[in-house]
Amino acid sequence: MYISTLGATGWGKPLFITGSAVMVVLFNATFCMERWFRHKGRLVMNYNITEKILSGFAIAFAIIGGFGLIFLTIFDTRRFPNVHQAMLAVFM
Repeated sequence: MYISTLGATGWGKPLFITGSAVMVVLFNATFCMERWFRHKGRLVMNYNITEKILSGFAIAFAIIGGFGLIFLTIFDTRRFPNVHQAMLAVFM
């Protein structure tokens, strides 16, 4: 039994969506805060421009993966098996 199967139940779906949305927001906030703290000098500054570019890519892909995770929880495996599998690929 998968966790998405339990999340597809009537009582589990609201909790499952809420929990994953909160996790996505906090996860993405850590990437943005890390970038902000490096910019302000509260963390060790980047050595070169490549690190800044890779940090931007990390933030962008974290946001894309976050949307994939939220849509993964909304489109449950019971009613939307194909969309669920596609959002699993986006999330990964």
